[in-house]
Amino acid sequence: MRQVRRTMWLLAACAMLSALAQSQDPVKVDPQHYRLEYEDANIRVLHFIMPPGEKSVMHELLERVTVVAKGARLRYTHNDGTVEQQSTSPGMSMHRPAQMVAIENIDSVTYEAVTTEFKHQFSALEARRAPGSQPPPAAKTVAEAKPVGGNPTTASKEPELPKITIPSPAAKPGEDYEKVFAVPQPSNGLQKAFINNAELNYFEAGKGVPVIFVHGVLEDYRSFEKQISALARHFRVITYSRLYHYPNYSTGKEHDYTYQQHVDDLNQFIEKLGLGPVHLVGNSYGAVVSLMMAKTHPERVRSVTLIEPGLDDMLPEERAYAVRYARGEIFDIVRKALSKERVEAGLGIYVDWAGGTGAWDSMTPEEQLAVKENARALQDYTTHPEPPKFGCDDAKAVKAPALLVSSETLSPNLRAIMTKLGACMAGSQTVSIPAIGHAMPSYDPRVLNEKLIGFLATH
Repeated sequence: MRQVRRTMWLLAACAMLSALAQSQDPVKVDPQHYRLEYEDANIRVLHFIMPPGEKSVMHELLERVTVVAKGARLRYTHNDGTVEQQSTSPGMSMHRPAQMVAIENIDSVTYEAVTTEFKHQFSALEARRAPGSQPPPAAKTVAEAKPVGGNPTTASKEPELPKITIPSPAAKPGEDYEKVFAVPQPSNGLQKAFINNAELNYFEAGKGVPVIFVHGVLEDYRSFEKQISALARHFRVITYSRLYHYPNYSTGKEHDYTYQQHVDDLNQFIEKLGLGPVHLVGNSYGAVVSLMMAKTHPERVRSVTLIEPGLDDMLPEERAYAVRYARGEIFDIVRKALSKERVEAGLGIYVDWAGGTGAWDSMTPEEQLAVKENARALQDYTTHPEPPKFGCDDAKAVKAPALLVSSETLSPNLRAIMTKLGACMAGSQTVSIPAIGHAMPSYDPRVLNEKLIGFLATH
């Protein structure tokens, strides 16, 4: 019986290898997403449409020029195991070499593009499929794709921060996947750390005592661009994207987006980077995470700066109940809209609820695009939106020096929370900064940076 099983396994393996040796023409192996629109002796034109959350099989593509009709965020898995991500926008054009790749739409919108392939490479590809031949080379990064016109990606417009095009290191067969990420991969831009079975992207600059920024909802590592250059002159500044935030992977259907999970991730992140006690600067949701971190892991926190954290337990009971009820109603609407691919509708409702009526329409197209890139994370967040039980006694237990930052235009509930928090945290410093909305993105960066540097330098 064992010999029979071995024979059957060998036959199955031979069949699989035979299939792999055959043509991986995308029109044949992935007709769900590729359609042949035109073909002659020199070129062929492919129409590619991929709804959100879908993925292609591994297939071969010739040297080609692609024009994007509907942009989305894509994840490419190459035949050598290399993984990369790319954000595209309508009108964007790219010239790419021949490669074998599987493509996944990790955005909340449908991706559509038209690709012109150059058929002079057909013979070369067929030769590489011969027995004993090597597979076609895989493109290592999105940066190798040369734009030939159209609009650049959002990342290319960021003067201080890097393009989000650094590929993930890939585990080889039999290699412990976590060990691959145990040491951050050096680059000229983003680095990656494998934390609690998830990949977190981060950026750092400067030298000295480490300062870690923890962002809020609909934000990511880029949200602190205006703080990095100023603080990096005095500190080692690190800004990372929390679980499922851009450019980290997310389907919008995960169920572990909780405050405690983010605290655990931050704790492991600090440990993996080999940092001593750090200054934490948390914004909104990130401020709650930072506060919880300071209480549960005091040995890792040198000081904590809290920018408008939402803590229901700091409100009178009736007001806290009203806040929870309103949040539940709004988030139910937002979650349903996002799950039905009505992305702008869902984001508009949330942004206007958090920042005031008209907040979404007042954003620039670039700002709206950055928010859309975190729509999946918002969908995850609305599954478990309730802040932790964190009252005055918990705040008193935090021994790290604290700076409480809020805007002069604070809402009544947030003002009550910040007032109570300041009373509970003896010795904390409070700062009020001119702003036009909730939390850090609306603050005057010059004033905020001055206050931050002054506080951090004394602790």
